[in-house]
Amino acid sequence: MSTAEFLSSLREREVRLWVEDGRLKCDAPPGALDDALRAQLAARKPELLALISEAQTDVDAPRSLVPLKPSGDYPPLFVRPGHNGDVFCYLALAEHLDPRQPLYGIEPKGLTDGRPLETVEEMAAYEVGQIRSVQPEGPYHIAGYCAGGAIAFESAKQLTQAGEAVSRLMLLGSPFPTAYRAGWMQAQLHRARRHLPGLRSGSLADRIEYIRGRARARSAEEAKRRDPTLANRRRVEDATLAAVKRYTPGFYAGRLDLVLPSEAWRHSGDRADEWKRVAARVVEYVGPDESDGDRMLREPHAQGVAEMITRSLRDQGGAA
Repeated sequence: MSTAEFLSSLREREVRLWVEDGRLKCDAPPGALDDALRAQLAARKPELLALISEAQTDVDAPRSLVPLKPSGDYPPLFVRPGHNGDVFCYLALAEHLDPRQPLYGIEPKGLTDGRPLETVEEMAAYEVGQIRSVQPEGPYHIAGYCAGGAIAFESAKQLTQAGEAVSRLMLLGSPFPTAYRAGWMQAQLHRARRHLPGLRSGSLADRIEYIRGRARARSAEEAKRRDPTLANRRRVEDATLAAVKRYTPGFYAGRLDLVLPSEAWRHSGDRADEWKRVAARVVEYVGPDESDGDRMLREPHAQGVAEMITRSLRDQGGAA
């Protein structure tokens, strides 16, 4: 298993890694790290430090641009992560891109210092500034994953309104903003369904232990929130989701490429087809049936998504 594949497997467990002051830092849900995984982390620590440090430190890139794959002579592809701001979700995909295709991840403002921005328009304006500091003029290639798709969409709009050409705008498994407004009640129902079996099954002692376990998990989460770095990440997550919920996409006069993880995902309630109402031209790329929005950037699905991205970039005016 390569280092990128190992990082992808960690993300499946919602384990996040980053480098701070030369040390490898980890954020994991309670119970996500078993003894075997801790042993692998210890054994791979030097290569993880090297890979993440290399991506985080590039003297030619602004602080918010992370060179996930800086080499190559094609125009760069700038990618916006999902609501948590984790650009390393693209590492597995980067390994499968054309060797000549540079890839830069855009970190949202507020991850390391300061407060996160509060609207999609502000987030996009900030990210447009970061992109133009590396590539002053178009044509631009921009992509956004999940909630980051709405921000990528607004970034492309702002660039075209400024007279710049956006050759490719790709939304990777991106729900339409109205899906987030409808999602709160669904989340509460999902939460209730998840906990009801533990509250109903077993003896009274079992149910009491279940409640105590949930209390311990909440306590662990609260301890994480007191960590300044993790607190910043939580604020970015909350601010991004709140901004996307409020966002109403205007009309985009360019081409919009929808990269769907599977045909089934189209009917998942994420309302991807609504993007077709707000773009002059829409091109679709659909992945295999076994993939979904949560897994599409992970192995073994990353290769298929990379192939769809490459086809998009090479199709009629893409990077060639």
